[in-house]
Amino acid sequence: ERGKREARIEKADASISLLETQRQVLRRDMAAETARRYLDSLAIQAQKAQALESVSVAADTVAQIAERVKAGQAPNADLARARAELARTQLRLEDFEHEQEVANHRLAAQWGERKPDFTSVAGDVLQLPRSAAYAELLDSIRDNPDIQQYATVARLRDAELSQAQAQAKPDWQVNLGVRHLELVGEQALVAGITVPLPLRNQNQGQIATARANRQRVDADQAQVELGIETQLFATHQALQHALHVTSTLSTEVLPLTESALRDTQRAYRAGRYNYFQLQQVQQEVLDARLAQVEAAISAHRHAIEIERLTGTVLTQGAL
Repeated sequence: ERGKREARIEKADASISLLETQRQVLRRDMAAETARRYLDSLAIQAQKAQALESVSVAADTVAQIAERVKAGQAPNADLARARAELARTQLRLEDFEHEQEVANHRLAAQWGERKPDFTSVAGDVLQLPRSAAYAELLDSIRDNPDIQQYATVARLRDAELSQAQAQAKPDWQVNLGVRHLELVGEQALVAGITVPLPLRNQNQGQIATARANRQRVDADQAQVELGIETQLFATHQALQHALHVTSTLSTEVLPLTESALRDTQRAYRAGRYNYFQLQQVQQEVLDARLAQVEAAISAHRHAIEIERLTGTVLTQGAL
């Protein structure tokens, strides 16, 4: 067959390698999706904890104002407003409870469970992922299966081109038989070989198609690599920003607002501040804590995407 069998074997091997690479792509994507769903459950769990803290603060405020109203030191309107705020915080807590139940169902569906056998997940969103240099992550892109599969596709296209070129060569034919020679009255063994002369290039269409498909692989790979590098850069920048926001809230904003809240509470008990001033500072503290959690969640989301793109582990121990 003049190389045709070897070309078919090479193409089959390349096809098998491509399937394995595609399996790796699906496996990495599935792992990233599971991590995202786990983070969704953990994030809502952390937000629910903040909502529970808000309920506790609102309930304590209602109790304090009730005592002041009883002693004639605060108007009934303050108590009504405080109770309304308590009711709103309780509604927000209920919202998070429902959202967590849905998130847990989605997480359990990743391993085929129709109903989760858990009500909470382990982890701390404030345990932030580590940061890695962009150059280090860029070097790791080569391990991305989305890029690796193009090398396998290139091998497959090369095999297809080789097969098309091999098919352009006509097969040699070997003949073997017995002939009766009547003039001498004897039997003779006759053997022959037919070697076609390639007067024109056969299979030109398939060869041209195979060559074009091979060239397109290189162009597609360059485009995908550029897209992944751009996505990695943007995600890395977003991760750095989320880490900076979380750190600033933790080390600067929260300590200052909590200090202001303690001073305001003392002033309120002494009668120097009214309920609106107290409630405003309380809300500032709660908002800062919630912003801290949301910034940490954002950092984890970006870290998961970077792990998917590069295979570099950034969230080990955090989730």
